[in-house]
Amino acid sequence: MSKKGINPQDVVDDVNPSPKILKLQKDNRALSKKVDELKLNIGENEAFFDEIKAKLDRINPLPMQPIMMPKQKKVGSPLSAVMVLGDWHVGEEVDYDEVNEFNQYNWEIAQKRMHYLVKKTLNWVDVQRATAQIDELVIICIGDLISGDIHRELSVTNEFPVPVQVVKAAYLLSHTIASVAPHFKKVRVEFITADNHGRKTVKPQFKQGGFNSESYPLAWMARERVRDFDNVEFNIYAKIKALIQIQGFKYLCHHGNTIRGWAGIPWYGADRQVAGESKARRAMPGHQFHKMIIGHFHQPLKTMEYIVNGSLSGTTELDHGCGRHANPCQVVFLVHPTYADYNWNEFYVHFGDDEDFKGAEKCFDEDETD
Repeated sequence: MSKKGINPQDVVDDVNPSPKILKLQKDNRALSKKVDELKLNIGENEAFFDEIKAKLDRINPLPMQPIMMPKQKKVGSPLSAVMVLGDWHVGEEVDYDEVNEFNQYNWEIAQKRMHYLVKKTLNWVDVQRATAQIDELVIICIGDLISGDIHRELSVTNEFPVPVQVVKAAYLLSHTIASVAPHFKKVRVEFITADNHGRKTVKPQFKQGGFNSESYPLAWMARERVRDFDNVEFNIYAKIKALIQIQGFKYLCHHGNTIRGWAGIPWYGADRQVAGESKARRAMPGHQFHKMIIGHFHQPLKTMEYIVNGSLSGTTELDHGCGRHANPCQVVFLVHPTYADYNWNEFYVHFGDDEDFKGAEKCFDEDETD
């Protein structure tokens, strides 16, 4: 037989492979499957960013508006107003009939609720300015601004696909910032990108979770929209938790989905997390915190240890099925350089559902991203 002929051992290995050959064949099949999965992920990401790019052509910086702050009496120390934004779930639709008329939600309603929130917040600040000097507004974006596709029922019932959710939520956030910016000397936006509904993995991701999230491009788009505002500082934290300093106090901010719970707000879980964080940071100078700020649970709450934000979407079909109900709201409060946070307010934004805001605010144009 020629040297270039068939090797008898090759025939034996094909017909009756040894255990070692079987192991190598199994490993090869597993690697081939992994390669196919990676190619599929790359294809999905390319399709996602193609849709994002198609929308980016319409995202232009918003024009800077002149400062319209009223003259304030210099009474005591300057305070900071804080607005916590989160759990908008832009893209989710809540059917009025399916939740026994407890709630209704869609993109148009989301805009109306944010318009209502801006109006109420500015009115509230004006009232506080009668006895306090408020020059700064801190906007803490706590996550889940989009509905995402993390559950099968969301992916088949969402009002529009995830890339469109990202763009619309970025528009709504930038419009909100543009609406409040003229009323303060400084607006500071603190955006934590690691969240629950924005994630691109089946389970919550801890390593690089702030990057592998639709909230990451969302934050960058919103920041790009307000880049010409001289009095706006927009900070993006691509990580699970961030320490946000307000009037000398440090607030530990994160979405809250790392806290386990099954029936409303998990008091015990939140307390344990505060205790654990405090213990872990007690010997680390500069890393201690005054209070924790989270979202995720859709129920507003303020304790001595933490602040929980509400949601923009309100009661969903899932909540209704589990016997839960929470009116949509976002929280605001003041921070004093000596007394820390006080004057807590829950603005229940569903009262804005019936308002006709068209023409009232150019930046709240429900058709501009269509």
